[in-house]
Amino acid sequence: MTRLRLSLIIVVALVAAGTPARQALACAVATKPAAKALVLKAAAHLRLRGPHAAFRDFMNPSAGFMAGDLYVWVIDMKGQMVANGRYPQYVGSTMGRGPGSLGVAVLARARFKGAGWVEYRWYSPCSGRVERKVAFFKREGGYVIGAGAYPKPGV
Repeated sequence: MTRLRLSLIIVVALVAAGTPARQALACAVATKPAAKALVLKAAAHLRLRGPHAAFRDFMNPSAGFMAGDLYVWVIDMKGQMVANGRYPQYVGSTMGRGPGSLGVAVLARARFKGAGWVEYRWYSPCSGRVERKVAFFKREGGYVIGAGAYPKPGV
C-alpha cells in the first residue's frame, strides 16, 4: 500500500509540474453514490452505443457525463486512457504500469472482481488543489470505466 501511495504522489506531482496553471472551477462537489451512479450510467451507454460513440459522448460536456467535479474516465485493459471527460489531454497516455501503480491496481481488481473502489490523490477541478479522491470503477467488455468523488468531512 505504501508503494501505491508513493507512486500516486509522484504521478500527481509530475502531472501538476507538466500542466499549465489551472483555474479552479466553481462547481458542485460529487458524492461516492453519484460517482457510482455515473459509472453505471456510462457502462450502460457504452453497451448501447459502442465504444466510438460512447467515448465521444463521455468527453462532451453537454452529453450528461460531466457535472461539477464529476466526470467519466475510461482505460482499456492495457491501462491506456481512451476517454477522459475533464482532461482530454490524457487520452492516449498510460495509467501507470509499474508495481504499485494506480493503473495496475485498477486493472487487477477489474479483471478479478469486475468492479470496485480505489483511493488516490488527484487534482480537483473545483478547488484547484490536489486532494484525496475515491473512484468507483467497472469493467465493461474490454474497458474499465471510472468516476470519482473528493470526499469531504461529513459528506
